Amino acid sequence: MMMIKQMIFLCVAAVHISVGDGAALPNLKLANEVINGAKGLVDLIKEFKNLVEDTTGINRLKEAIKQIDTKTEQLKDEERQILTNALKAYRQAEGEIGVMRLSLESLASETIKRTNTLLRIIQKLSPSDDEKTIQNKVKLVQALFIRLMERSKTLLAEAKVEYAQVRRTLTNVQTSLEYFEKSVQDLRNSESDRYAGSITAIRASLYTTAAYAGCTNPLLIASCPQAIAVAAAIAEPTVAAWKSSVKRLLRAIDDSLKETNGILGKILITLDQVKTEERIITRWRSDVEITSDLAGYTAELISAELKTELTDPLQGLVDTCKEFIKFVKAP
Repeated sequence: MMMIKQMIFLCVAAVHISVGDGAALPNLKLANEVINGAKGLVDLIKEFKNLVEDTTGINRLKEAIKQIDTKTEQLKDEERQILTNALKAYRQAEGEIGVMRLSLESLASETIKRTNTLLRIIQKLSPSDDEKTIQNKVKLVQALFIRLMERSKTLLAEAKVEYAQVRRTLTNVQTSLEYFEKSVQDLRNSESDRYAGSITAIRASLYTTAAYAGCTNPLLIASCPQAIAVAAAIAEPTVAAWKSSVKRLLRAIDDSLKETNGILGKILITLDQVKTEERIITRWRSDVEITSDLAGYTAELISAELKTELTDPLQGLVDTCKEFIKFVKAP
């Protein structure tokens, strides 16, 4: 009964998520699913992704995107969509990594607790104790520990795959945002082929072919000056309006680029964090494999005066879990 109460207390205390105002949002259901459930990490992400709220930077970027004049024909369809698509992918990746961190933090906390309990019992036992007595004293804690190690093997194996996928997604988002920045720069340069070509296309569509082509038929131009004047009266205000539209577009893009640059910086930081977490998880998986095998021979190892062969790996597992929690909680 005491063990059950301690597990419940751990679930409530260890699992939390930071929301917009910095408050802690406990989620007992997620902790219970991680430790005692049978769902895989992918299913947990789907079920609990709503726990991870949009960041302020994401919301600002979303608002900046809305300000882009998508009716400007000279903005390519690809450019219209690239920010929105990148935003969607980034939000998804952010949600996935958030749930994974919460899940693994809960798993690490419970692992520390159960491992320390097993270590305390082992330290109190002596090779002089009867092997059956030793077995009886460690039986329950040993069973709970081994069960948790089997659950850990499943979740950590999935975490390795999911972390790699998130890293690829973030890299793709980074590439998309960098492409957008580079792509729209030609609209800023009035000397660029893209800028000049846009004006040419507008004039060509409004002037008569003969007039725009530079007097390929002088008789036509000479005989119809009013037509040319009408064409110019229509075309030049349109060109001026387009230039004004481009200026408004660039101002909106500048706002978006400010947020884009912020997101790019955040992505680089997140990528570094993800890589570090992956390294810790790899070591964590190794510790789990070793200790889960050794834990089944607890009584035999103590009786054979090989206690440290078990306690050293167990302490290593505790240290690895503490390292993971410390890293994901770091500001």
